[in-house]
Amino acid sequence: IRKTEKTYKPILNMRPFLILGGRGINYDLTKYGFELYDEIFDYSFDNETDYRKRINGIIQNLESLKKSDYNQIYEKVKEKVRYNFFNLIKLFYNNKIISYYF
Repeated sequence: IRKTEKTYKPILNMRPFLILGGRGINYDLTKYGFELYDEIFDYSFDNETDYRKRINGIIQNLESLKKSDYNQIYEKVKEKVRYNFFNLIKLFYNNKIISYYF
């Protein structure tokens, strides 16, 4: 798996993430054992071929959370956040991640 620090940083900081990148980048992470935050995000934008639609999907997700209680949101996903953190550590430990940033 080759990703950048922009992918790893929220996971290492134990934060939910949405990645804006190539088509399917969020779903691609599930191949490496990561869990997506379906409770709070709609990842359907990730399969769009048009990058403008992917950008709008990110914006819509963020807009939908704007007036939310962030502590309640975190409570919904804290177990996944923890799982993803330890999954990333395991991948680093087993040399499954190649990165030029670490």
